Amino acid sequence: MIRKPSSFLAATLVAFSLAVAPAPAETNFGQVAMHVAYMLQSQHYSHRDFDDELSAKLLQNYLNLLDFKHVFFTQEDVDGFKSKYDTTLDDHVLMRNIDPAIEIYDIYKTRVQERIAFVKKTLEGHKFTFDSDRKIDLKRDKAPYPKNVAEQDKLWLDILEDNMLQEKLADDAKIEETKKKAEKAAKKAAEKPADAKVEEPKKETAETAKKEEELTPQQRILKDYERLIESIQENDQEDVVDYFLSCLSAAYDPHTEYMSVQETDSFNIQMKHKLVGIGALLGLTDDVVQIQGIVVGGPADKQGELSLNDKITGVAQGDAEFVDTKYMKLQKVVDMIRGKEGSTVRLRINPADDPSSTKIVSIVRGEVELKEKLANAELLMTPAELGKPLKIGWIN
Repeated sequence: MIRKPSSFLAATLVAFSLAVAPAPAETNFGQVAMHVAYMLQSQHYSHRDFDDELSAKLLQNYLNLLDFKHVFFTQEDVDGFKSKYDTTLDDHVLMRNIDPAIEIYDIYKTRVQERIAFVKKTLEGHKFTFDSDRKIDLKRDKAPYPKNVAEQDKLWLDILEDNMLQEKLADDAKIEETKKKAEKAAKKAAEKPADAKVEEPKKETAETAKKEEELTPQQRILKDYERLIESIQENDQEDVVDYFLSCLSAAYDPHTEYMSVQETDSFNIQMKHKLVGIGALLGLTDDVVQIQGIVVGGPADKQGELSLNDKITGVAQGDAEFVDTKYMKLQKVVDMIRGKEGSTVRLRINPADDPSSTKIVSIVRGEVELKEKLANAELLMTPAELGKPLKIGWIN
């Protein structure tokens, strides 16, 4: 469950950025890491040495980025990492060694696989009755790690019961919605003349509903977690180093960001204030891509069916099959939504106002001018009742 910054179908503008873009096949990532560390020491406004204190902060940032809900690592894992790397990550990086970043990521990947094995076993053999008064903290970024595997199993039993309850409620809502639609259709049909033509439901909607109905709540939950491990396994060494160096940059201050080659390309798009896409601000919420803004006058705005906080669960190119996007990296979803001007992208959406339902939105890609990102200014006059009127220059 890796979180990266939101993307305006482009990279977020940052106060201080570090971009290293050699050919991926020839990249010496240890060399890249060392150069980034030296650049931070010499060029960051704080002029801080990359010392043991920053080493510990880097490690904490990295663990939080990988396991932000504190559900995959145990406290035993974290204690092991700290005893080994709390005061030595700076030495490793400055010596061109990124093995600790890879090692921790590999352990994280193993822990996720272990949890998914537990999920599968539990969903197959445990009966959820939803009759207890137990509570679960859904926002666990500040929660302690489970002490050991036994405590972790108890936590995950609660997580799965919550998952199952959400699926049950979603199924109940779908049944109720289907019932209401049937009643509405029957009422509408009764009011129509006998020879009136009855509209057939859209094929893609019917097919999507059929596929979803074929899966049990247990199968849907397991499928989500399997997509998570697939997403994690897709990450190569460049991705891991990107996460690690982003955490190093953030250790200096939260407005400092390391940019990979892809992120640098997106940053350049933002600097030009133009891109070809749908014109939407995307971000990750609970590992699902969410619409966090819509560009006025852009394709999505003109099409009119997307709303703020809608969640994208699938992307399809033209008439092709949908690709599930839950647990997928934000940049990958962004790349799938971008495309050739005039081409069509279809989005499978869970609407913000009805999360239990699904709809398909087709949008023709076009050039998007990021006008709201351009600098602008105005002159403000303070009200007389506040005293002598003052002219204030406001630059945005």
